[in-house]
Amino acid sequence: MKRWVGLDPSLSAFGYAVLYQHVGGVPTCIDVGTWKTKIESTDGKFADRARRVRELGMQLVALLEEHDPVEAVYIEGLALGMKTSHGTVQTLGRVRGLVEGICLVRGLEIAEVAPATLKHVVTGRRNASKDEVARVVLGRYGAGYKAGMINALDDNATDALAVAHVGAYRHGLGMVVSSGVVDYRRPVEDDDGLLDF
Repeated sequence: MKRWVGLDPSLSAFGYAVLYQHVGGVPTCIDVGTWKTKIESTDGKFADRARRVRELGMQLVALLEEHDPVEAVYIEGLALGMKTSHGTVQTLGRVRGLVEGICLVRGLEIAEVAPATLKHVVTGRRNASKDEVARVVLGRYGAGYKAGMINALDDNATDALAVAHVGAYRHGLGMVVSSGVVDYRRPVEDDDGLLDF
């Protein structure tokens, strides 16, 4: 029995997905959705942001506890455009740091999947559109998830489902999925007594 978690971290709409695999079976979607946090400006901008980050942290901890044990956690890599603001980058950094901290404290392996890798593994094309990626993963996992409710998912949830899909298949083959930015796999001792990373 194995479980993989895929995440598309964001402060306002945080996508998550959990895949489950019976021994010898194929991965099945057992949980997927989007956590949304609302802006409440009564406490001021920074206090409000802290509250929203705390809410997301509590949601993630609850998800990991519900689906324990988790084989590994995979995060979609950042695809920042030239016009991405400094504030957006800071906020994304805080949310991603939260995710990494929670996973590391729980002893979970965490790896980042680059957007081009994600598209290539799911669709066979590195330049596939978001709609093409969503169509593939919805077609793959839709039949088995809560009587068709999967078709009502937003982009954040389908992105997380695609990340979990990549993680399950690549991890199952013993391959490290990483863009080189984040890869906290524990070292494994080889036959020669050396540590491989």
